[in-house]
Amino acid sequence: MDQASQERIIEKHAEKLKELTERIPGNFGEEDIHDWRVEYKKLRAFLRMITAGINGHVPLMNDEIKKIYSSAGVIRELQLYRGFLEAAPEINLPALPIYDALLQRKLFSAKEEFIKRIDIFWYEKEFDRWRVMVPGYLSVAIVKQFLQQRITAIRLILLAPDTDKSLHSIRKHVKDIIYNVRTFTNQWGIPFPVVAWKNEKLLAEVADELGKYNDRCSILSFVEPEVIDQLPSEEKEQLSAVRALWTSEKEKVRIELVQQVCALELYREVKEIK
Repeated sequence: MDQASQERIIEKHAEKLKELTERIPGNFGEEDIHDWRVEYKKLRAFLRMITAGINGHVPLMNDEIKKIYSSAGVIRELQLYRGFLEAAPEINLPALPIYDALLQRKLFSAKEEFIKRIDIFWYEKEFDRWRVMVPGYLSVAIVKQFLQQRITAIRLILLAPDTDKSLHSIRKHVKDIIYNVRTFTNQWGIPFPVVAWKNEKLLAEVADELGKYNDRCSILSFVEPEVIDQLPSEEKEQLSAVRALWTSEKEKVRIELVQQVCALELYREVKEIK
């Protein structure tokens, strides 16, 4: 793929990031926050692919946009968690006024952090830095090297896949692959030139399940002992009980998910599609 075609992908994601960044402070819509993070991850995955053949390249994302991404992540998790609390039958939210106020303060602080970070970020300068990373031609060899790096990393993790950290790492690698496969098919209208799996549909389904599991882990982070121990006894009692329930449910899902991940049937060596 030529240089101009690669630059258009970067510009597409970058312009969408800028547009969402300007819109989000108006109401911090959940969909806008989600879309910003997805565009960031799509762009990062693309940059990882096109720089796969370069040793010692500059960081793909600078520290300032990483901080924007981090603050957006906190907002996203709190928004999702609030919706989860309102829908969970085991939770009596009106009986948790101190806890609810704590969550609201955290959300307010995260929004403040987001605004502070975007106020000092210069998108145009970062656009130029991303464009510099584009190779003169994106060859099959570069794409193959990118995919081999991801597949090798996943296969190593699969030697001991049963921790939350391992499952999260597998998800990140799989999503990097899926984002780039879709760039080829949806943006360039051509098939991804290499393959390392027997069933691409299963790969996408496992990625979705890993995402749902990650949400479960995030939910539990809001009821860690250091959080609920500072609450009144009646609130602490309710949250301690639901933490035990949610932990049990998460463990059941984790066992099933590890089995799904291990059944992916990834090739040891990436193959070119002839």
